[in-house]
Amino acid sequence: MPRGGRRVGAGRKRKSAAEHWLSGDAGKRGLALVPSRQESGDVETAEPTKAEVIPIGDAPAVLTAAERPFWDWYSPQALAKGTLTTETAPGFVLLCQVAARRARLWAQVDADGDKYEAVVVDGAGQERVSLKAHPLLTHARGLDMRLEQHLARFGITSGGKAVEDKKPKKDDERAELRRLLAVR
Repeated sequence: MPRGGRRVGAGRKRKSAAEHWLSGDAGKRGLALVPSRQESGDVETAEPTKAEVIPIGDAPAVLTAAERPFWDWYSPQALAKGTLTTETAPGFVLLCQVAARRARLWAQVDADGDKYEAVVVDGAGQERVSLKAHPLLTHARGLDMRLEQHLARFGITSGGKAVEDKKPKKDDERAELRRLLAVR
């Protein structure tokens, strides 16, 4: 079962101190003195091909007037990340549709207020007034979650993990061990 990914909390569970002492670091065991085929250059790696990028001004005709502003707002960011291509355009259209629906629902909730008074008549004929949540709140919250998922899919919003620009530190101990164990 694959582990890891961009979600918060994804990845393999940390080892306890005892397990770490027993097994050590994965990067420091199984030292191969013979270089792998990739290190020696025997394996040719093919360059991945990029999909064709859609120009910013070309919003699909499927979008309504309410959905186009979201295309104009999100597409430059997705193009900069390289996630908006001809293959991913239908998903991006769905993102714009969800964003427009979400904006429309929240506008209705804001106009009506997020609470209303419900009058309930009990068996004795007494009227009781109680506060209820707006019935569209659950639908609007669901659209919030869907929009957040779509934005994460296109790399427009943060995935919850810090971006590391630094190169990993070179393992000097491993290089030193290779130098010591080299037989000449």
